[in-house]
Amino acid sequence: MIVTERNTGEEKILIRGADTDRFNDASIPFFFSICQDAGGFHAGLFGFSAEELMGKHNWTWMILRSRIRFHKIPHLGDTIKVETWAQPSFHLFFPRVINGYTDNGEPVFEAMTHWVLFDIARKRPLRPSTLDFPIPDESIRKDPELGKMPDWDDVKKLEILPSYAPECSYYDVDLNKHINNVVYIRWVLSSLPDEFLETHVIDEMDVAWLSQTFEDNHVSVESAFVEKGEKTRIIHRVLKEKEDGSMKECFEAFSVWKEKI
Repeated sequence: MIVTERNTGEEKILIRGADTDRFNDASIPFFFSICQDAGGFHAGLFGFSAEELMGKHNWTWMILRSRIRFHKIPHLGDTIKVETWAQPSFHLFFPRVINGYTDNGEPVFEAMTHWVLFDIARKRPLRPSTLDFPIPDESIRKDPELGKMPDWDDVKKLEILPSYAPECSYYDVDLNKHINNVVYIRWVLSSLPDEFLETHVIDEMDVAWLSQTFEDNHVSVESAFVEKGEKTRIIHRVLKEKEDGSMKECFEAFSVWKEKI
């Protein structure tokens, strides 16, 4: 990744086999991985990578919200130009934009993400003013407001799918010793029927990480159709088992789909 004159980060990413689905199209978790990595690499160019902050201060980055709008799904062998930048603070968040384009400049996806800088020892987020992060001028900034996520208990459901109980494994764990953020995306998508995934393409996905999950946790994934038609809308959540045996919501998501042409 390189830093441009306006303090954005840019890089080109080749779609490889490990990034694709059974049709050799870029998979949905791949896009969330791009957003997570682009933010980390760009922060690292200014000396604010998670590794550096953890080594110096016992701080780390935590992503709490990510909304991606999809315009085009690239194929195996295609390249994406990714551009990212940090925005002015929004409440306790460090908002970050990540956009992807084809070689011809056509939009592939656009994402808004909310990050916090977390003090591991004190177990609390730090104020954004803690870091002097370079911010591009107003001409390219986006509205960081993402609104409230739909609540599982409040949404009317057309069809609730069978619950799915994935196993947390060694390779699901990241530097912070908890389940990597992208794993949750894979879990909720795995709760959907193959027939649906084979006949629909993602249009938008909004996700929120509510609490950490660890390798020894037992988790359950629930998904439900909220609307079917020209646009299909699905609500998702991941629950983890607490010490007393009760279940606690640790991740929530809302996805919008279109039929494949």
